[in-house]
Amino acid sequence: MLQKHCNIWLIKTILEYTAFIKLNEVVKMQNIDDYLLEVWGKEFLLLGEIQTEDNSLTSLLEHNRIQFCDYMSIVLSVGKTNVSDSLRLMMLQDALCYFDNTIHRSLIKSTDILLIQKRLMVFLLKGSDGRLKQEIFHRIAKLKSAEIIEEDIAKLLILAIESFEKENPEQKSIPDSIEEKLAFSYSAEIASMEKLVLDISSHLEDSLLLQKLEKVMKKIQDQRFGIGITGVMNAGKSTMLNALLGREILGTAVVPETANLTIIKYGDKPRAVVNFWSRSEWEGIEESAGILEGMKEFVTHTKDSIGAEFDAYLLPEGKSQEIRVDELPLFTSVEHSDNKCNLVKSVELYSDLEFVKNGVEIVDTPGLDDPVIQREEITKDYLQECDLLCHLMNVNQSATHKDIEFIIESLLYQHVAQLLIVITRIDTVTEDEQEEVIAYTKSSIKSKLDSLGKGAQFDALVNRIEFISIAGKMALLHRTGREDEAISAGYSLDKSGILQIEQYLRDVLFGNDSVKAQLIVQASKKEINNIIDVQMQSYIRQKSLLGKSVVEIEAEYILHQKQKEKREKVIAKLYNDIISSRKDLEEYLSILRHFVVNKLSDLQSQLKRRIMDDVRYELKKNKKKPTAERIYIMLDIGIRDGFIDLLRDYRHQFQKRLSAALDKIDRDFEAFSVEEVDGSSSANEFFGKYFDKLLLTDSNKLLAEQLNQAIAASSKKHLSKLDQQLHDYMGVAMKRLAERFWVKADVLNKDLIESFEFRCSKPLESIEEQLRLEESILKSAMTQARNSAGDTNKRLMTLEEHHLHLSEFKDMLLSENDR
Repeated sequence: MLQKHCNIWLIKTILEYTAFIKLNEVVKMQNIDDYLLEVWGKEFLLLGEIQTEDNSLTSLLEHNRIQFCDYMSIVLSVGKTNVSDSLRLMMLQDALCYFDNTIHRSLIKSTDILLIQKRLMVFLLKGSDGRLKQEIFHRIAKLKSAEIIEEDIAKLLILAIESFEKENPEQKSIPDSIEEKLAFSYSAEIASMEKLVLDISSHLEDSLLLQKLEKVMKKIQDQRFGIGITGVMNAGKSTMLNALLGREILGTAVVPETANLTIIKYGDKPRAVVNFWSRSEWEGIEESAGILEGMKEFVTHTKDSIGAEFDAYLLPEGKSQEIRVDELPLFTSVEHSDNKCNLVKSVELYSDLEFVKNGVEIVDTPGLDDPVIQREEITKDYLQECDLLCHLMNVNQSATHKDIEFIIESLLYQHVAQLLIVITRIDTVTEDEQEEVIAYTKSSIKSKLDSLGKGAQFDALVNRIEFISIAGKMALLHRTGREDEAISAGYSLDKSGILQIEQYLRDVLFGNDSVKAQLIVQASKKEINNIIDVQMQSYIRQKSLLGKSVVEIEAEYILHQKQKEKREKVIAKLYNDIISSRKDLEEYLSILRHFVVNKLSDLQSQLKRRIMDDVRYELKKNKKKPTAERIYIMLDIGIRDGFIDLLRDYRHQFQKRLSAALDKIDRDFEAFSVEEVDGSSSANEFFGKYFDKLLLTDSNKLLAEQLNQAIAASSKKHLSKLDQQLHDYMGVAMKRLAERFWVKADVLNKDLIESFEFRCSKPLESIEEQLRLEESILKSAMTQARNSAGDTNKRLMTLEEHHLHLSEFKDMLLSENDR
């Protein structure tokens, strides 16, 4: 077994070393200075020393990670061969001023760029995490594909960043080539890990460690990767999805066009679960229908069609019903006569299709132009949890108002890192017309941003969009055994665009650029490594006891019991302190509720004042009232920006209290050695991955319509009455906003507090585990020592064999992490 692994390692090392030597024949690079000298030549020699600690960069990264990465990538992409052209880019000027606010746009010199580049690369080396490097790699690839950065500079830059080493440079392992780095495969990593876990388990003797190892793999297998599919009606969502899934599971063949949110998941047996609106949710729909003209017919027609069965579907807690897949049209088809689909909130569709087998879940949304705003809001809530958004636009009716609104909202407010826009039905237009659609979409995004006063962010947002064109019908013909029809129409499978879509989805979800996939693999390897460490220490301890007498071992056991008793008292006190800190945090949340109410009240007053001021101004200057569109924009931007401010302040308040609780626990842990209390973390880590999910994206149509109706009916003589009406309408809206916020915040806060408790308890559990293992080892050693027939040499060989194999597995994990 050992010889086999050694041979594999040797062959692998030779192959990697050969690839490295070949790459080094083109360029040799060991550190930052080598890279800058290669890219800038003699200008680099003019650069002086810079600080190695840069807290300002840390603050910028924590404040807005996406913007930081965008700007960092564009700055790093500049060299002596492209500096002149690059300086014409507004985004580069923005980026340089972002990192150094003393720079004047009109006076930027190449040495300014060089200085900031070195600062950024030192930051990558000294103070950043692996995730940041992956995000930069992804953006470099995007810049290269857009021909903003030259291929040679891109390769040099990737190799330079890969060569950074925090620890001992002399112990650096042989790096991969760029091609090997880009070949990361999540499925291959997981398959390799499953094999490794199987091998490791045969060398673990402790049953609890075996259980932990099983949990690691179970956690990996339970991971989910979500793809959100959006678009207006007739964008071609069902056709593209059917082509991806390889079967007509959506659309007219099995399930006619639906108006419901459908979540496609893997299941051994095809089935479906239909979820209906609760009674209170339907009451909200009826209330909205009293204000929005487009929803009145929806409600009236639904009740008339369903008749006496109406109340049976709307239960107080909501109703779910499992059905066969072929029954779905009865509940989801807009073509079905009884309109039962109007009572359906969402559908879960389980299938054994290969595409969703590896933890992929697809959220197929109703059209964005859905007249029922509640369905639109629920759709956005689901999309917030997706790892990737894919927005479809029909080439013949692209870049509609709804399309542009959704794109900007996703990138600007939802902080979506990457958005795929699929231009569908390209078989109906020429290639030039496809390019015109993409250009028109970008110009529409720019115009909308300008109208919102956010035009400066255009370059940063557009760089996060990927455009792919597809002939969905042709792709579906290929996937359903009718490829002859597609080929006769001039479309091979490759030309249809479906392969490019699939490759993009694989790369983003499971490829080298997938931060989530990388984190899952890294975290799992860390857990496996910790399990190996504990068992190896156990084997070392067991070997130290072999050959000792019963009396000697009993003496050690008695000493251990005394130490255990003392430590258990300290551990019990610490657990009580953790519980007390948790209660303090929970009580503080009630204080924050008042804080949120006051902030929303201030927001309500500000918005009402702005709108009333605008009404007075228009009446006085132009003798007319503001347009409905203007009121909607003022309201929409005001609520969104105000809510972002609220979140920032809310986070700051909670974070201060959480930091104080963490500091207190850290001081309490002084009873143990630093080595025993591993894994301390800051409050930042608790908040980073959570707070974006609190940003509500409710449609403001309902409130805007109420305000516009009130404004339209008002007169110049009775503006005080209008003022009161706006106050009342906005008060109700803010109350609803607060209710929806707390539905999300309560889940978030519970998760944060449990994370705090877990973080504090984890080192204590580790210490308890050490005490348990030591007791178990001593008891086994006493039993062996009392058994005069025990074969000590045989046991020693077993322990050494296990230890040797585990050491080898540990080395394999470490070498993979280095790569």
